[in-house]
Order: sequence, then C-alpha cells, then structure tokens
Amino acid sequence: IITYRLGALGFLCLDDPDCDIPGNAGLKDQLLALKWVKANCHFFGGDVNNITVFGESAGGVSAHYMMLSEKAKGLFHKAVIMSGSVLTSWGFLSKMDWAYRLAKATGFKGLNEDNLVLQHLRSVKAQTLMRVAAGLLTLEERHDRRFMYTFGPCVEAYETADCIVPRPPLEMLRDAWSNEIPLLIGGNSFEGLLMFTEVRKYPDLINNLKIESLPPFDAALSDEKRKEYGQLIKEVYFGEEEPSWKTILQYSDHQHQQQHEQNEKDFCNENCSSGIDITRDSNGAGGDVTHDDRSGDILPDTVNITDVDNSSSTGGNEQREHKKRQQQHHWLPISPDDTTFKCLNISDELEVIDLPETEKLQLWDNMYEDKSLLY
Repeated sequence: IITYRLGALGFLCLDDPDCDIPGNAGLKDQLLALKWVKANCHFFGGDVNNITVFGESAGGVSAHYMMLSEKAKGLFHKAVIMSGSVLTSWGFLSKMDWAYRLAKATGFKGLNEDNLVLQHLRSVKAQTLMRVAAGLLTLEERHDRRFMYTFGPCVEAYETADCIVPRPPLEMLRDAWSNEIPLLIGGNSFEGLLMFTEVRKYPDLINNLKIESLPPFDAALSDEKRKEYGQLIKEVYFGEEEPSWKTILQYSDHQHQQQHEQNEKDFCNENCSSGIDITRDSNGAGGDVTHDDRSGDILPDTVNITDVDNSSSTGGNEQREHKKRQQQHHWLPISPDDTTFKCLNISDELEVIDLPETEKLQLWDNMYEDKSLLY
C-alpha cells in the first residue's frame, strides 16, 4: 500500500516558478514509492521483473497516471485500475485559482500573487488547510459536476526534471509507454451510490437539477446542444418522474455512467491494442455493489477464485460460516473488432457476459460529436 500527500498538501499548484510548486506532489510521492519497490522488492520475495500496480477509485486514477508518465516507465509491468481513471472528471482538475481561494478562506487579505499566497498558506495549520479546502466548492460547481474536489492532479504549471503530467491526460494516453502492457480495468454495478451522501448534504443538487449540467462538459457542446442532450438524458434516466429524493437511485445511475463506466469504455477504445480485460462487480440477489465495495478482487486472465458464501446465525453471537469452492473461467482481452465489450461479471456466479450498460454508454459516446475529444 502506497501512502501519499492529499489535498492542498499534495496537489497545490502555483504558476510562479520561484515558488517551486508546479503541482502533483502527491503523484511524485507515488513515483518515489514505486522506485523503492523496484529496488527493494527482491528482499521480500518479490520479482523485480514482474511488478503489478493496483489501484481503486483515486488509487485507480493514480495507477493510471503512473501508466502515462515516462518517469514510471519500467517500474512495473502490469496494472489493475478499478473504479477510476484519468478520464474521469474528478481525476483531472482544471485550474480555478484553488490556492488563492483557499488562502482567502483561511484569512488572506492580499493580492492574488503566488508568492504572497504561498507565504500565507505556510502560516496555516495543515489540519485547517485540509478542512477548509473540502468546503471550497460552490453549489454551482457541484451542480455542474465539473469538480468533486478542489485539489487534485493537473497539468503542471511548468516543466521540471520531476514533471509527471506535462500535458492533458488524454494526449498523454495516446502514446503512453504502458499501452503495450497487460491491464485489468473494471468497476462495480452501482458506482453512483457514492453520490448518496453528497446529495443528502446538498439536496438542491437533485431537487433543482439543471438539465444543461447533465452532459459531459468536455464534449464541448453548444448551449443549445447541451440542453438538447440534457433533456434526452433526463428522459432516459428519470423517465416521466421529476428529479427528487425519491429518484435518488436514478440520479445515482446517471452519475455511475457519467463518472465511471463511460470513461472506462473510452479508455478501452483508445488502448485495446494491449491486453485489456474488463471486470464488473455486481452482488446478484444481494443487491448492487457500490464504489469501493469490492476493491479486494484482483483477477488475472485465467482466474481461480475462492468464492466465499457468508451466512449469519440468529443466535446472540453472530457467526459466519465460510464455504469455499473453486471456479475457473477464462476470458479474452478485448479487441479493436469488438462491437460490444465482454466482461467478467462477478455476481452469485462468475460469467463472461456482454457489458450490460452498452446501450446507455452509446448515448454518452454520441454526445462527443467531435470524436477527437473522446479518444
């Protein structure tokens, strides 16, 4: 497990080279950790020529950035990214004066000059910076869904010897060194329930849902097209019902497709020349699986999975009985010729199926009328 700096401590970015904070310090922490693993894993029985990087959610985004960065070339040989990639809206942030906004929110009264902002932020306790940064997003920004966080990976303000992200991720993705290594990519059946707590805290997000905010902003649509596609999305996901707390599941389904599956599909379209396998977690009769529920499932091309059935007794002390059974399944990497991607569906039983959300994902693809914005 790799730990790294988060929030403003890990992703503060200032344009002034004299400040020496170009951004992405958190990603640079990860790179140093990978170098350590490469240099030392043999002392713990590891194979320096067979290292796999695995990440889930922000970890999936991080693993994906390592796949794009030339600095990480050769440090690992396979990758698993689950429930997150650099193509998600929350995996890559535009510059919105976050440092200055954080400074003002913590008492700064000066001009928006990087050296003054940095001087102030260094005088503020780390705990205060982290707490205040979490509340910087405006309701309008939350409505637009352009951001989920205020500090995260970005194109670095200027290139240095340690630069991780010199260009937008989509550009880096097209010629990344890692396009030739095996990759397992996947997600859960109901990732969008991640939004449950946020909508509970900000009910206006669903009670006053703006249809023009429903299409992806990076599709570069005109205002008229945004409203047209927004109305179509509303009809597809909400039907005749008006968005409200009663339709939280429909809202979550929309967020699931917008924030996760669409980007995973597009990533696969861009990189299907390499060995990419897709997994999908659902919970069968037990219900859907939400974000982070199944981050423990790491599966190679041919898998031997120990499937654990859990049952609880009705006595005073809850007991769990484990029944293990071995199942073998083989599923092939996706191909450029695939019209519908196959995935390993992890439910009551394991089976290779057509990606169930294919039809809805096609709607999202159609919104990118300029396909160069997509892959």
